[in-house]
Amino acid sequence: MDAGQAAIQHELNRRYIIHGYGGITAVQARLAQHGFCSRTTWDPGPPSWRFYYDTNLSHAELQQVLQDLIARFDVKFAESK
Repeated sequence: MDAGQAAIQHELNRRYIIHGYGGITAVQARLAQHGFCSRTTWDPGPPSWRFYYDTNLSHAELQQVLQDLIARFDVKFAESK
């Protein structure tokens, strides 16, 4: 890992578990601008999905970023420890 990557990871101080029903590419594309999506799994099977998201966004900021996608794809999220 180079110094630039370390600085970016240092700023990503929150981790969320995000899940929804369909539209995973739209959700991940929106979130990629603000953090890093990882460990995607089916929840329990397609089209229901779940992934971890590392970011510096607060709960309210994350909700604002996903505002139009939350109802459309039944997106839910909770901060992970």
